Amino acid sequence: MEIRKKSDLYYASDEEIEAFFKGTVLRGQYSELPPKHEDKRFCGKIEHITINGMANDLCPNSLYVPVKFCHFVKPGLCEFYAIPNINALKEERRQYKLIITRIKNIEQAIVRRDKHAESKFRYNLKLKDDKFVGLFTENKDGSFTIRDIRRSDFSKLILQNGKEQAPIVYHPHLFKPKDGIYYEFSWILNGEKENYVYLFKVDETQSFQEVTPRNLIQRLHDDIMNYPAGAGQKIVKMLDTLKNQLTASGKEIFIYELLQNANDYPVTIDNVKQKVDVEFHLTLSSLVFMHSGAIFNEKNIAAICSINDKEKDTNKDAIGYKGIGFKTVFLDNENVYLQTGDYSFRFDRQATRDIVDTPWQILPIWTKYQELTPAERAIFTQAGEDFRVKFALKPTKIETLRESVYNYENMFRDIFKNERVILFIPNLSSVKVYLKGTPIPDIVCSRDNDTWRVDDFSENIDEEITRAINADIDDQEDTGGLKIPTKYYDFKNTKVSFACEIDGRKLKAVKDTCLYCYLPAKDATWGLKFLMNTDMIPNGARDDVEVDFDNSTNINETIANIAGSKLFEWILKLTKCGEYELDSIYNLIPNFASLKSGRLKYKELINSFEKGFVDRVETDDLVPTQEGYVCLQNVIVDETGLTSSGIMSDENFLKFTDNEGKYLPNLELRNSDSFESFAEQYLRKFNIEENIFDVDSLHEMISKNEFQEWLKVQDNNDKFLNFLLENELLEDFFDEPIFIEHEYGSLYSAEDLYYDIDEHLIDLGAFSSHICYISLNTREYFKDNSNWADVVDGKFNSFDPFSFVKDTLLSRKNKADTIKTLKDEDASIHFYHFIAKNNICDDEIAELPFFNTKEVAVENFEDKFIFFASTIGQRVCEAKWLDNIAIEFVSTKYDSIATEYFKNNLNIKTYSNEIIAKDIILSDEYCNDIQKAIGEDYDISEDFVKFCFNNESFFTAGTLNNYALNVVDKDGDYCFIIPKDDEVFLPSNLYDSYSEKKWIDNEWMYCLDSDYH
Repeated sequence: MEIRKKSDLYYASDEEIEAFFKGTVLRGQYSELPPKHEDKRFCGKIEHITINGMANDLCPNSLYVPVKFCHFVKPGLCEFYAIPNINALKEERRQYKLIITRIKNIEQAIVRRDKHAESKFRYNLKLKDDKFVGLFTENKDGSFTIRDIRRSDFSKLILQNGKEQAPIVYHPHLFKPKDGIYYEFSWILNGEKENYVYLFKVDETQSFQEVTPRNLIQRLHDDIMNYPAGAGQKIVKMLDTLKNQLTASGKEIFIYELLQNANDYPVTIDNVKQKVDVEFHLTLSSLVFMHSGAIFNEKNIAAICSINDKEKDTNKDAIGYKGIGFKTVFLDNENVYLQTGDYSFRFDRQATRDIVDTPWQILPIWTKYQELTPAERAIFTQAGEDFRVKFALKPTKIETLRESVYNYENMFRDIFKNERVILFIPNLSSVKVYLKGTPIPDIVCSRDNDTWRVDDFSENIDEEITRAINADIDDQEDTGGLKIPTKYYDFKNTKVSFACEIDGRKLKAVKDTCLYCYLPAKDATWGLKFLMNTDMIPNGARDDVEVDFDNSTNINETIANIAGSKLFEWILKLTKCGEYELDSIYNLIPNFASLKSGRLKYKELINSFEKGFVDRVETDDLVPTQEGYVCLQNVIVDETGLTSSGIMSDENFLKFTDNEGKYLPNLELRNSDSFESFAEQYLRKFNIEENIFDVDSLHEMISKNEFQEWLKVQDNNDKFLNFLLENELLEDFFDEPIFIEHEYGSLYSAEDLYYDIDEHLIDLGAFSSHICYISLNTREYFKDNSNWADVVDGKFNSFDPFSFVKDTLLSRKNKADTIKTLKDEDASIHFYHFIAKNNICDDEIAELPFFNTKEVAVENFEDKFIFFASTIGQRVCEAKWLDNIAIEFVSTKYDSIATEYFKNNLNIKTYSNEIIAKDIILSDEYCNDIQKAIGEDYDISEDFVKFCFNNESFFTAGTLNNYALNVVDKDGDYCFIIPKDDEVFLPSNLYDSYSEKKWIDNEWMYCLDSDYH
């Protein structure tokens, strides 16, 4: 059976045990007991024991040497053989007791030492002895590299050049250390190089002591307790000053520091950092804090037992770096207990209150688990194995927990009212707070949640800036300044994160924001609508960011500039993910002028932040379009809303505006007020205002021929006018040619078109070419739109019937066409209805044609007798003797309104024989015309005479003397004459008697043709 550990002995046979120890060599450091030692059975004691060069549980912590061996061994390294007491081993209690059988000193080669150099080294480095403590890690060849070399009191060993001691390589001969364990060992100075570079080797003639948890705590405790009074006094004052400075921004700062502590050392599995869970428990007497991060190692333990240890400087992922934040837990707490791994200790003010000038806040005191309160033990016991770090904080005043003004319960409820405080703590998973002592947490905050959108970005630092920062850190270490923490040495990469709240598909602007340096710098309020986390250096109290770096590189300005660039990338990332309304995304973009207003302190930082953002906006693709993402400089921003109305294609819009080759944002952004505001601001900043399509641009577009042709299409026109109406723009465009004229489809302004002339169009259809009125289709489209009716009221040309007739139809230009048109019967009928209805009176109307009862167009109303239709009159007026008289009978197709107009305005009369008799026959004006018509045609004359006879009442004696009659002279010859006085006689015997007289001349008398009778 192979024996490797103590428990193997319990199952091995006696023979196997004896055989194992017979071949086993034990080594250790022998020292003599003082002469006054009471137990005279022993001469000395062996410590730091190894078995076959290794340390395990088969090696007792120490072993007393029987006095019988006093002459065989001297103080120093020894080698011995031993066997266990088998009887004691086999007993129920299984006691493991080794009995030395042989012992001797190990002969060592004489080590040459430069005692003067070593003495000087000890003096300059303030070493108490020639021992170091270091971390032994085994190499593949069996050697060990000793790192993190410290003084024997475990304080850091920083050389005169400001650097740590270089690792020491140890090739074990007599003692093989455990891998990954700290040991105390003796050193030999093996040389010195320039710039305080020291070479060491391990002194194997001296023993190795494993630094166990309790041993480490004791070393740290003893070191502090051994401080001279003056040094202790200074440290006490420094701790008080630190406490006041660190907590000046609020008592809650210690909670942030505990969260930072949980974040900085997560457990790593397969090179993957595991997220850390945190719990806070309020008991009746203490605050318990636990987290699932990695167990504290020796360096971590030493760091919290020190001031400004800078233990995290090499951990670039740590969010703490000044080494003093943990001290905030002592503001209201006088007893802070920590249990992690095999460590169990506390910082206890009461333990040393009678010892003056003792910095109890860094004085660790080993504490047994049983010393905790039952509530604390219960919480620790019930916690899962994942909770590897546990604190218990006992306040100086018990009311601090729940009753004071700034009590812990209220503090937790305020800090963790939402997740924003933990959003940027990268390794944190969740925080649970138990306030009532129940198994159910009262507060739960998860970093990964559906309420917040968090995005992280990183950026490499320019090498020149890194070199400048390194030089500044080197200088400030020489001068003692602390503006730039040493963590920023070789600062080659920085992280920037952004967060905002989620409300469905909207991103909500965050209220009351401040900058984050992983934890909130609550006084650094820039007025952002989102939370921003950066590697900016905070001030000592962590409630603000540094703005004044004296003569050093202003690293915060550099980071602010990078943050601005990453803000651009964040907006782009949010846009591309497609999860959120774009308007809510662009609403997050800050108004930098507003940020700087009233924040003079941060002016330069905000300027750098702005420049980082603006530079990217000016050159990089950001805006989503139908063709992909493009730079803002190539985007047309439509203030009017035309491109989002859907009334025309993007291609047409870009063509009509002479912007072919540029792009329109996607449809969602076209309706975004936030995007429009952002885009206009930056297009103006870049002097590209021509990319802003505003109302003036719309006016300009209307003048383009290609747009005019597009607008003549009725459907396009309807939609365009509706767009103007809905966007309250129509009133600004009445003077533009955007309205379709009905007759020919041309475009006119409102003042050049008539609107509601339906009643007139019925009568004026024949003259529609002279009436520019808005398309009836347009009116149909808007017929039920009350808004349209209100807006266009009074804007179109007002139709004046008289003016239309007088100035248009009867104008010199159009009169001939008007006359021609009126020779169409239907046009005439409607026209005269129109002028009659509108009582249009003008002398020129008489010059226009009309239709008679024979459906023939009469040239005008002038120089003629015009009667309303009459059967009798027409029969009379058809007589040949009236052929030379212009007489017309108006068509019966003219309605009563028109005939009334004719009567009142154009002297058209109702026919009567009296008018023929008096106004024509008896009129000197027409006498010759009638006479010419009759000529010497008896039949016509007879007809004329008969008319006169039948209407004799209208004639008096002699009134017809101007008309010729057919007469016969005394010789019997017929002729037509106009009778003179007593020249024509009716037939009679007397006439016949006289006619036979020879002395009467033929021209003296005539007899009327008897056929007249």
